[in-house]
Amino acid sequence: MLVALYLVYLWASSRQSSEEPELMGPALLIGTLPAWQRRSTVALLFLYSAAVILVAAEPFVDALVETGDDLGIDEFILIQWIAPLASESPEIIVAVLFSLRANAMAGITTLISAEVNQLTVLIGSMAIIFSISASNSSGGLELLNFPLDDRQSAEFLLTSAVSAFAIVLIWRRRIHWYAGVILCCFSSSTFPLPAQAGGLPSRGSTRR
Repeated sequence: MLVALYLVYLWASSRQSSEEPELMGPALLIGTLPAWQRRSTVALLFLYSAAVILVAAEPFVDALVETGDDLGIDEFILIQWIAPLASESPEIIVAVLFSLRANAMAGITTLISAEVNQLTVLIGSMAIIFSISASNSSGGLELLNFPLDDRQSAEFLLTSAVSAFAIVLIWRRRIHWYAGVILCCFSSSTFPLPAQAGGLPSRGSTRR
């Protein structure tokens, strides 16, 4: 259902009116190329990005967990707050650059698109990949539910609640400064939650 919602979002977005973007820098250079060269360049950039992620993702997670153990930081907090700084920094930088150029609409659209992606296709694919991982280990197809502990469930519900609140903010097409303060309070409200025994599913259980 989550993946289907994302496909509906893509379909609805493709039917919206659009305007020519103002290209600059590398985007302008790629945009001036002939059609086949432009498409080939974009495809190669996607493949290069995917290759870098495949190579760097596992060492990054291992180093992140080991650093947390050395510093005595809860693994849940470490993965929740530090990892997104690396994974979500590109979209944040793009949104900030749009805002600095007085194009707030494009900036908020970038963040909305990323949020829709995370809450639909990303979460939906995690459950599917979890089942595929178990099937590869056991040698047969096995459909599994993705396990969540109490703390993770609270985080998921909090994220959904903040998303619903964001819809209320965007409905009036204006985000006041005090709304930003409330969102920051929501984001930091999980720090007082005590660490759960076992925390996140262990790497071994995830790879069954």
